[in-house]
Amino acid sequence: MDEKSKAKNFVFKLLAKRYKTEFEVRNVLKKKFNLSEEEINEIISEAKSIGLISDEYFAKTFVESKINKGYGSRYIKARLKSKGIELDEPLSPNIEKVIEIIKRKYGKELEATNQLERKKTINKIFNFLSYRGFSSDEIKEVIRKINYDA
Repeated sequence: MDEKSKAKNFVFKLLAKRYKTEFEVRNVLKKKFNLSEEEINEIISEAKSIGLISDEYFAKTFVESKINKGYGSRYIKARLKSKGIELDEPLSPNIEKVIEIIKRKYGKELEATNQLERKKTINKIFNFLSYRGFSSDEIKEVIRKINYDA
């Protein structure tokens, strides 16, 4: 079996396990096999033609998944960029889902009546949401809603 056939079989097995972007597949092929750029393009084209690679589908499902898990647009866009996908359209976080996650994680701390303790908790929430890729305006909106609900 020649190198190209081995690479093609490898890619098809790889894509059967987990969906990958064209960028990721191209990098794997470059690192693992000694193929020309033309051979890599042929393998990727064949995988695309049978629906094993679709960056649009990957981006759509990735964005939906991360939004539903409470991640912000900066985090999502950075992760997509690392996978070779540039996303220009604005993303809207699922604020209700984020509040649900915050209440689950910080519920008891939010119930504190002591102002100092509550302020510490709000700072923890701000840092948590910042780490998850939310802008400061989005974080302020979440904190406003949490304070209103509390």
